[in-house]
Amino acid sequence: MIHRDARISDALANLEEFMENSRVVPAEHPTALLMSLYNDLRTQSFHTESENPKLLKLEEILIRVLCNDQNARGIIFVRTRELVQAMVRWVNESDSLNVLNASGFVGQSASASVGGMTKCGQKNVLQFFKNGHHRLLIATSVAEEGLDISKCNLVIRYEHVTNEIVRLQSRGRARAENSLYYVIAEKGSWILEKEEKNRQCEELMNQIVPHLQVFIEDHLNIWEKELLDIQEKMKQAEQRDAEERKMYMAASGARFECVNCSSFICLSDDIRVIKGAHHVIIDEEAKRCVTLKKGGPIFTEPEGAQYGGAVYCANEECQRELGSVCTYKYSDFPLVALQNFRVVDRFGQGHTFKKWKQVNCRIEEFTFEDLEAVVAERLVKVQFGGRPLEELINFRAVDLVGQCGALKGI
Repeated sequence: MIHRDARISDALANLEEFMENSRVVPAEHPTALLMSLYNDLRTQSFHTESENPKLLKLEEILIRVLCNDQNARGIIFVRTRELVQAMVRWVNESDSLNVLNASGFVGQSASASVGGMTKCGQKNVLQFFKNGHHRLLIATSVAEEGLDISKCNLVIRYEHVTNEIVRLQSRGRARAENSLYYVIAEKGSWILEKEEKNRQCEELMNQIVPHLQVFIEDHLNIWEKELLDIQEKMKQAEQRDAEERKMYMAASGARFECVNCSSFICLSDDIRVIKGAHHVIIDEEAKRCVTLKKGGPIFTEPEGAQYGGAVYCANEECQRELGSVCTYKYSDFPLVALQNFRVVDRFGQGHTFKKWKQVNCRIEEFTFEDLEAVVAERLVKVQFGGRPLEELINFRAVDLVGQCGALKGI
């Protein structure tokens, strides 16, 4: 819950962003009561809200360690993308902290429209962090390993701990001399207990690892053989799972429905994946089931495809946002945001998924050359009254044969 860890105003801003997708619903709709409560909440003022004590403690640490040292850098780890956004807003709106020019750092698994980042965006943020333009990063677990910032001297885990390995990794982000590590949580919470257990496990691990290294060196051949056997068994199991999944997917086309109102949008056969990341609907009939709202491009591929705007469910009582728009050579394709769909298999069972690799149907790969062919076919249909290219070719052939027969008769 964001309001427990950030300002109430930030929690409300996040709620407003979420509710924007729900739009207006009729009085008899199941969510009408929630919309009514939400509208009542918006009329209230939170300008006089009392400061969150955890934020006060966090502010004290940031001022003491970072604000007075131009060369200092810090990372705050939180649990969710939504809390990242709220914390960045709080830091940059605080008179005592805005000198840090905080930035968020999250993963690539979600689109930018729901708080995710592109690889290029991550790279830019890290570069700005290294050169001091951003002196504070607020990150999810994606930054717990692999970052090498020599000037980083402060790591804070804010209401979020996991295990002793992650504890070790996150502390390792602080590379500067005399670096500091803090955990901020409510007094008596399970988070502090978990952190203490992690500390004990880390101490035990530090005692065991040297002995284990000696054992591996003394029994290298046995260890290597056991490791290879384990890897081979894992590889065989993965291959079996992949084959079973492929056989199931080949026999199971699926319906994609709006997760909010269950309106049919398209079939899995109508979707193609470009560069293993962008899932577009190529069937023009699907445009009857959605409403496209074009906007400025958020991202442009080297091949010329642009991504931006929004796609909504065409059901007037729903109008749920379903994704964005891919524009290629002046032709628009709905871009599927998986979390906004219910996937119904051939047995009539509906499921929701967060990642495409979990989807229980096969989505064909597509290149930009394939997409260009679809665009060309659309143009032909427009020029010839919506008739498919194959039909026009067959019609023309029959017409020519008829004309030749007429000439022979003459």
